[in-house]
Amino acid sequence: MVLFLALKYFGSEAANLLECWALYGYGNLIWVPVALISWSPIDILNWAFVAVGFGMSTAFLLRNLYPVLSATERQVSKGMLIVVVALHFGLALTIKLLFFAHTSPLAKPGAGAGDGADGGEKGNNPAMMFLRW
Repeated sequence: MVLFLALKYFGSEAANLLECWALYGYGNLIWVPVALISWSPIDILNWAFVAVGFGMSTAFLLRNLYPVLSATERQVSKGMLIVVVALHFGLALTIKLLFFAHTSPLAKPGAGAGDGADGGEKGNNPAMMFLRW
């Protein structure tokens, strides 16, 4: 929504709210397979999966956003692309640290996998961390 409003503010006639919304949604679709393969206890492998997911989704966003952003001034379009990539990097880092990580800051300390020390739940399921938060 903010991207659409910024594009309208800077005079882009090619901006369409539904298109921006759908584009960002399709760009983030890669996180579904990344989530399915990131359950590995090998942390460096999970970082690699998240990096590949970030790279693929960023490439998709840049390839499809560039024609819309190029309708604005050159400096403005460069700045908006940098902001989109920086915010997308923040999203990828947040996903890795809080959702895909077995060593997430949201995991309860001292609760081993399957020991029942976390109130009856079995282990530290990353998908359940947001429910406990």
